[in-house]
Amino acid sequence: MSFLKKIIAILGISSMVQCFPPKSEYCTDANLKLSAALFFHTWAPDVLQILYFYIQGRKVGVNVTGTIPWTVDEQSTTLFMDTTNTNFTYFADFMHFNPTEWESIPFNDKLDAFTLSVNGTHIEASSGRCPKGGLAIPE
Repeated sequence: MSFLKKIIAILGISSMVQCFPPKSEYCTDANLKLSAALFFHTWAPDVLQILYFYIQGRKVGVNVTGTIPWTVDEQSTTLFMDTTNTNFTYFADFMHFNPTEWESIPFNDKLDAFTLSVNGTHIEASSGRCPKGGLAIPE
């Protein structure tokens, strides 16, 4: 097989590989438990960042975590977040979340959504909830 045919075959096979997650950002609806967006970067496919809004007394603010490592199961139905990562532990402590609830995050491919758990309350983060035109975290 010629070199060019090998390249074409490799490109054809790689284009059939399902990327996970399908979108680069997933947002929750605005609510008092958690208003956030998960960002998956193409420049580092094994890390994510979380942009989140918070209320402390009369102060309202927004933060972005540092990068947090993650993996996915073979069926692409569960995201496993490294909850021992300092960027995640700071986020969980700051927001008073139980970090163990974020160790495995279910993904529903039919809804294109993650189900986050915040102290027992399930919150859906989907790509369809993000603003049109997207959000951006400076690289």
